[in-house]
Amino acid sequence: MGSSFVFVGDHGFWSRDWIYADWLLLLAREADAQDPSSLATLRDEWRLWGLVRPTGCVPGSFDEVAADPELCEQVLLLADSACAWLERLPADIPKPELRSLFEHSVAQAQHLELTSTETGLEPYSASTALYLNFFGLLRGLLTGRVLTRASSPITYWRACWPI
Repeated sequence: MGSSFVFVGDHGFWSRDWIYADWLLLLAREADAQDPSSLATLRDEWRLWGLVRPTGCVPGSFDEVAADPELCEQVLLLADSACAWLERLPADIPKPELRSLFEHSVAQAQHLELTSTETGLEPYSASTALYLNFFGLLRGLLTGRVLTRASSPITYWRACWPI
């Protein structure tokens, strides 16, 4: 599995694609639960890229999110809600929990007409800390606190997972 640069403008951070894709699915699931119609297009895009799981080029539309303060606040609230769900899980996320995320996403994406061979439906085993670290980086990116660039040393993942 590859890595993608999660970015707003010239700033961002590197992430393993599967963590990034799972976060997009988490954001889409939270958008479903809270039903903000203003996020429908982003939600569908997040779900598509979360399910297709491209290697080395996972898009997230975070430039668009960061450019609109109201949209940015909505996305941060969705991410907070996803983090609350993650924090209730054990340190090592059970595969059935991740599988339920995929199954919900597939059920909501039937209009995309994806087949199981086009999706990365087998979840990886992961620690809650990885996902929460991703959120911390994403929050910092959307609020202008992450100033690393694609060429910056990758030191921001070492606390929970050496890349």
